[in-house]
Amino acid sequence: MLRKKIQFLTFTLLFVSIFFLPTRIATAKLKATLEGHTDNVWDVAFSPNSQTLASASWDQTVRLWNVDTGQLLHTLTGHTHDVNSVAFSPDGQTLASASWDATIRLWNPNNGKHITTLTGHTNHTGRMMFSPDGATLASGSRDETVRLWNLNTGQEERILPNPSGWRSPVAFSPDGSVLAIGNRGISLLNMETGQYKKPIAGDIGNALSVVFSPDGQMVASGSQDNKVRLWEYNPEDYEFPLSPRTPWFG
Repeated sequence: MLRKKIQFLTFTLLFVSIFFLPTRIATAKLKATLEGHTDNVWDVAFSPNSQTLASASWDQTVRLWNVDTGQLLHTLTGHTHDVNSVAFSPDGQTLASASWDATIRLWNPNNGKHITTLTGHTNHTGRMMFSPDGATLASGSRDETVRLWNLNTGQEERILPNPSGWRSPVAFSPDGSVLAIGNRGISLLNMETGQYKKPIAGDIGNALSVVFSPDGQMVASGSQDNKVRLWEYNPEDYEFPLSPRTPWFG
């Protein structure tokens, strides 16, 4: 049995609900319902210190909430289409939001101020992830590319063609040495050399999500064939690139 209270959240059409689950109690207790969005809430993310919750909505806004009080802290506006993804940097000082307007906007979550807009994708932007050191943001898009952004300069650093990637989900390994990219399989990119390694999976149908386990020893994916797959991951098994081609473009 769990010895700690487990806090989790759900999101539905127009509001966000936060629950906590006391030990040995099967029914979750509703902590707060955060209302204010006027269209589907598509993504949510906790800040690293668990004090702030960001919510992304098809009402073209991002909202920041105080987890303890349920108070709305900031409403972030500027996207011109549905917002479908949000992510905090590891230090919690930057929030990224991705939209169907093909842009990624960076915000200061402490004051709600817009920092900069990352432009380059030519179709809906989807999943994003900060590198563990917070220096790089990886973003996938329906333009069938994955892009790497240098957050020190705000500039696009690399463009990775991903022809079979309908959503192009991305995930950094816990040490930041590898980027997993979902397409019709799971590609692995060595971040130091810029070369692709052996793929972790072949044709599994369009991958919609991918993630490393916190210890870096497993990779999980969800795909359009209605399956979740788990693989053991040993970096030595994927040490050599498939071919001498250079995957970097741009």
